[in-house]
Amino acid sequence: MTLPRTFAETPWDDLVVLGWRDPKAPRSDVSLFTARRAGEAGRQGNTVGTYVCADLGCAARARTEIPPWLLERDPDEVAAERTAELEQRVHGFLDSVLR
Repeated sequence: MTLPRTFAETPWDDLVVLGWRDPKAPRSDVSLFTARRAGEAGRQGNTVGTYVCADLGCAARARTEIPPWLLERDPDEVAAERTAELEQRVHGFLDSVLR
């Protein structure tokens, strides 16, 4: 992960969230979403992160944008599976925050 050039001057006490574009991110339509961990770990500054759709449209895409390698399958089945996978990733991220 490439940190912002001004990272050393980050005003941590003034921030709820720190966000920036990582030029090495997998795709330009994906952003790193981070959250401070709950409890003592969060108070010590520990965070977790995951890549999400930059426009937060992941849920809609999971149901409507079927990848080419899945076009032969039933669209409703593919959408249901992709939605379930997205829900698992969201719950996994939340579990990481709350640990």
